[in-house]
Amino acid sequence: ALLLSSLASGFVSSTATIASLGLEVRSGRANAKTNAGAALMSCVSTLVQTLIIVVGISLAWFKLIIFPTLIALAFLAVWAFILLRKAEPSTTSSELDTRMFSLKEAIIIAGTLTLIQAGVYGLSLYLGNAGLIAGTLLASLFEIHAAIAAVIVQGEPNNSQASLLIAFMGGFAVHAIAKSINSAISGGLHYALAFIPAQILHMTIFIGLLWMNIHWF
Repeated sequence: ALLLSSLASGFVSSTATIASLGLEVRSGRANAKTNAGAALMSCVSTLVQTLIIVVGISLAWFKLIIFPTLIALAFLAVWAFILLRKAEPSTTSSELDTRMFSLKEAIIIAGTLTLIQAGVYGLSLYLGNAGLIAGTLLASLFEIHAAIAAVIVQGEPNNSQASLLIAFMGGFAVHAIAKSINSAISGGLHYALAFIPAQILHMTIFIGLLWMNIHWF
Protein backbone atom coordinates (compact mmCIF):
# COMPACT_ATOMS: atom_id res chain seq x y z
CA ALA A 1 0.00 0.00 0.00
CA LEU A 2 2.83 2.39 0.85
CA LEU A 3 4.52 1.63 -2.47
CA LEU A 4 1.40 2.39 -4.50
CA SER A 5 0.52 5.47 -2.45
CA SER A 6 3.98 6.98 -2.84
CA LEU A 7 4.02 6.16 -6.55
CA ALA A 8 0.64 7.83 -7.04
CA SER A 9 1.43 10.86 -4.88
CA GLY A 10 4.69 11.26 -6.78
CA PHE A 11 2.65 12.13 -9.86
CA VAL A 12 1.22 15.10 -7.95
CA SER A 13 4.51 16.23 -6.41
CA SER A 14 7.50 14.04 -5.72
CA THR A 15 9.17 16.88 -3.83
CA ALA A 16 6.19 17.25 -1.49
CA THR A 17 6.01 13.48 -1.04
CA ILE A 18 9.68 13.30 -0.06
CA ALA A 19 9.16 16.06 2.50
CA SER A 20 5.99 14.51 3.88
CA LEU A 21 7.62 11.10 4.30
CA GLY A 22 10.65 12.75 5.85
CA LEU A 23 8.53 14.52 8.44
CA GLU A 24 7.00 11.15 9.34
CA VAL A 25 10.50 9.87 10.07
CA ARG A 26 11.56 12.96 11.99
CA SER A 27 8.50 12.72 14.23
CA GLY A 28 9.30 9.08 15.00
CA ARG A 29 6.19 7.68 13.33
CA ALA A 30 7.97 5.81 10.54
CA ASN A 31 11.13 3.88 9.73
CA ALA A 32 13.79 5.88 7.86
CA LYS A 33 14.66 3.18 5.31
CA THR A 34 11.05 2.27 4.64
CA ASN A 35 10.02 5.86 4.02
CA ALA A 36 13.15 6.49 1.97
CA GLY A 37 12.09 3.61 -0.26
CA ALA A 38 8.66 5.17 -0.63
CA ALA A 39 10.25 8.54 -1.40
CA LEU A 40 12.40 6.94 -4.08
CA MET A 41 9.31 5.32 -5.55
CA SER A 42 7.79 8.77 -5.90
CA CYS A 43 10.87 9.68 -7.95
CA VAL A 44 9.97 6.83 -10.31
CA SER A 45 6.82 8.82 -11.00
CA THR A 46 9.02 11.79 -11.92
CA LEU A 47 10.70 9.76 -14.66
CA VAL A 48 7.42 8.32 -15.93
CA GLN A 49 5.94 11.82 -16.08
CA THR A 50 9.01 12.98 -17.95
CA LEU A 51 8.41 10.40 -20.68
CA ILE A 52 4.72 11.31 -20.91
CA ILE A 53 5.45 15.03 -21.20
CA VAL A 54 8.29 14.63 -23.68
CA VAL A 55 6.45 12.27 -26.03
CA GLY A 56 3.58 14.74 -26.10
CA ILE A 57 5.89 17.56 -27.20
CA SER A 58 8.69 16.12 -29.31
CA LEU A 59 9.25 12.65 -30.74
CA ALA A 60 12.91 13.48 -31.38
CA TRP A 61 13.50 14.27 -27.71
CA PHE A 62 11.56 11.16 -26.70
CA LYS A 63 13.77 8.93 -28.85
CA LEU A 64 16.83 10.52 -27.27
CA ILE A 65 15.80 10.01 -23.65
CA ILE A 66 13.75 6.79 -23.73
CA PHE A 67 16.66 4.35 -23.17
CA PRO A 68 18.46 6.37 -20.44
CA THR A 69 15.14 6.99 -18.70
CA LEU A 70 14.09 3.33 -18.67
CA ILE A 71 17.46 2.18 -17.34
CA ALA A 72 17.48 4.82 -14.59
CA LEU A 73 13.85 4.04 -13.79
CA ALA A 74 14.54 0.31 -13.45
CA PHE A 75 17.56 0.96 -11.21
CA LEU A 76 15.58 3.30 -8.98
CA ALA A 77 12.53 1.01 -8.77
CA VAL A 78 14.66 -1.98 -7.73
CA TRP A 79 16.46 0.04 -5.05
CA ALA A 80 13.16 1.41 -3.74
CA PHE A 81 11.59 -2.05 -3.69
CA ILE A 82 14.52 -3.44 -1.70
CA LEU A 83 14.02 -0.76 0.94
CA LEU A 84 10.26 -1.28 0.96
CA ARG A 85 10.07 -5.07 0.92
CA LYS A 86 10.25 -5.29 4.72
CA ALA A 87 8.01 -2.30 5.29
CA GLU A 88 6.09 -2.31 8.53
CA PRO A 89 2.44 -1.22 8.61
CA SER A 90 2.11 2.51 9.19
CA THR A 91 -0.31 5.37 8.76
CA THR A 92 1.86 7.01 6.11
CA SER A 93 0.14 5.48 3.09
CA SER A 94 -3.35 6.43 4.23
CA GLU A 95 -2.20 9.95 5.02
CA LEU A 96 -0.63 10.23 1.60
CA ASP A 97 -3.90 9.05 0.06
CA THR A 98 -5.89 11.75 1.83
CA ARG A 99 -3.49 14.44 0.64
CA MET A 100 -3.12 13.12 -2.88
CA PHE A 101 -5.89 15.08 -4.59
CA SER A 102 -6.77 18.67 -3.76
CA LEU A 103 -8.41 21.19 -6.09
CA LYS A 104 -6.65 24.07 -4.34
CA GLU A 105 -3.25 22.40 -4.68
CA ALA A 106 -3.97 21.52 -8.32
CA ILE A 107 -4.72 25.17 -9.11
CA ILE A 108 -1.57 26.32 -7.31
CA ILE A 109 0.53 23.73 -9.13
CA ALA A 110 -0.94 24.66 -12.52
CA GLY A 111 -0.26 28.33 -11.89
CA THR A 112 3.28 27.60 -10.73
CA LEU A 113 4.04 25.49 -13.79
CA THR A 114 2.79 28.24 -16.08
CA LEU A 115 4.94 30.85 -14.33
CA ILE A 116 8.01 28.60 -14.50
CA GLN A 117 7.63 27.99 -18.23
CA ALA A 118 7.01 31.68 -18.88
CA GLY A 119 10.02 32.61 -16.77
CA VAL A 120 12.38 30.23 -18.55
CA TYR A 121 11.14 31.38 -21.95
CA GLY A 122 11.44 35.04 -20.95
CA LEU A 123 15.01 34.61 -19.74
CA SER A 124 15.94 32.81 -22.95
CA LEU A 125 14.58 35.73 -24.98
CA TYR A 126 16.29 38.33 -22.82
CA LEU A 127 19.66 36.66 -22.22
CA GLY A 128 19.82 34.07 -24.99
CA ASN A 129 21.42 30.70 -24.30
CA ALA A 130 22.78 31.82 -20.94
CA GLY A 131 19.30 32.86 -19.86
CA LEU A 132 17.84 29.56 -21.00
CA ILE A 133 20.36 27.56 -18.98
CA ALA A 134 20.16 29.78 -15.90
CA GLY A 135 16.37 29.85 -15.97
CA THR A 136 16.13 26.08 -16.35
CA LEU A 137 18.56 25.41 -13.50
CA LEU A 138 16.74 27.84 -11.22
CA ALA A 139 13.31 26.46 -12.09
CA SER A 140 14.52 22.88 -11.59
CA LEU A 141 15.12 23.59 -7.93
CA PHE A 142 11.35 23.64 -7.54
CA GLU A 143 9.73 21.74 -10.44
CA ILE A 144 11.51 19.75 -13.13
CA HIS A 145 8.71 19.03 -15.60
CA ALA A 146 7.77 22.61 -16.40
CA ALA A 147 11.45 23.46 -16.69
CA ILE A 148 12.23 20.72 -19.21
CA ALA A 149 9.03 21.39 -21.14
CA ALA A 150 10.18 24.98 -21.57
CA VAL A 151 13.46 23.64 -22.96
CA ILE A 152 12.01 21.03 -25.29
CA VAL A 153 9.58 23.37 -27.04
CA GLN A 154 12.49 25.54 -28.18
CA GLY A 155 14.10 23.06 -30.55
CA GLU A 156 15.26 19.59 -31.49
CA PRO A 157 18.06 17.83 -29.56
CA ASN A 158 21.16 18.12 -31.76
CA ASN A 159 24.72 19.39 -31.44
CA SER A 160 23.78 22.74 -32.95
CA GLN A 161 21.43 23.21 -29.99
CA ALA A 162 24.02 22.51 -27.31
CA SER A 163 22.44 24.98 -24.90
CA LEU A 164 19.19 22.99 -24.94
CA LEU A 165 21.04 19.77 -24.10
CA ILE A 166 23.04 21.45 -21.33
CA ALA A 167 19.89 22.98 -19.86
CA PHE A 168 18.05 19.65 -20.02
CA MET A 169 20.77 17.61 -18.31
CA GLY A 170 21.66 20.38 -15.89
CA GLY A 171 18.05 20.76 -14.87
CA PHE A 172 17.82 17.12 -13.85
CA ALA A 173 21.12 17.31 -11.95
CA VAL A 174 19.98 20.36 -9.99
CA HIS A 175 16.61 18.76 -9.28
CA ALA A 176 18.27 15.63 -7.89
CA ILE A 177 20.43 17.73 -5.59
CA ALA A 178 17.41 19.75 -4.47
CA LYS A 179 15.52 16.56 -3.60
CA SER A 180 18.53 15.28 -1.67
CA ILE A 181 18.70 18.48 0.37
CA ASN A 182 14.94 18.26 0.88
CA SER A 183 15.30 14.75 2.33
CA ALA A 184 17.99 15.85 4.78
CA ILE A 185 16.04 18.88 5.97
CA SER A 186 12.70 17.11 6.33
CA GLY A 187 13.74 13.67 7.57
CA GLY A 188 17.13 14.00 9.19
CA LEU A 189 20.37 12.09 8.78
CA HIS A 190 19.15 8.47 8.65
CA TYR A 191 16.40 9.26 6.15
CA ALA A 192 18.83 11.23 3.98
CA LEU A 193 21.46 8.48 4.07
CA ALA A 194 18.87 5.96 2.90
CA PHE A 195 17.51 8.27 0.19
CA ILE A 196 20.42 10.23 -1.27
CA PRO A 197 22.68 7.43 -2.66
CA ALA A 198 19.95 6.02 -4.91
CA GLN A 199 18.77 9.50 -5.87
CA ILE A 200 22.23 10.62 -6.98
CA LEU A 201 23.21 7.30 -8.58
CA HIS A 202 20.07 6.93 -10.69
CA MET A 203 20.41 10.51 -11.91
CA THR A 204 24.10 9.94 -12.69
CA ILE A 205 23.08 6.90 -14.75
CA PHE A 206 20.39 8.90 -16.54
CA ILE A 207 22.63 11.85 -17.38
CA GLY A 208 25.59 9.62 -18.27
CA LEU A 209 23.58 7.47 -20.67
CA LEU A 210 21.96 10.56 -22.14
CA TRP A 211 25.38 12.13 -22.74
CA MET A 212 26.57 8.94 -24.47
CA ASN A 213 23.41 8.89 -26.55
CA ILE A 214 24.12 12.43 -27.71
CA HIS A 215 27.81 12.01 -28.52
CA TRP A 216 28.20 8.37 -29.53
CA PHE A 217 24.99 7.44 -31.34
